[in-house]
Amino acid sequence: MASIDDLVASIDGDVAAGNGLAGQVEASRAMAEQLTGVLMGLAVEGVAAQVDLCRRELEAALGLQQALVAKLEEARAAAELARTI
Repeated sequence: MASIDDLVASIDGDVAAGNGLAGQVEASRAMAEQLTGVLMGLAVEGVAAQVDLCRRELEAALGLQQALVAKLEEARAAAELARTI
């Protein structure tokens, strides 16, 4: 049977994974931003617009990731509080 300590440790791992994901998504977002600039310079506006849409979607994903980590931290706090009850 799992303990509260096990639960807290599991959630800590979830938070770490969520934070690691942020770095990976940010790298993709930066790549899309750079590629958009290159494509605009080559006068390939249609493709550039599509890549820029990709960048905006990645930015939205980063917002969701931040919300996920915040919720995980709330869950961890709830588990920690269970120790004191």
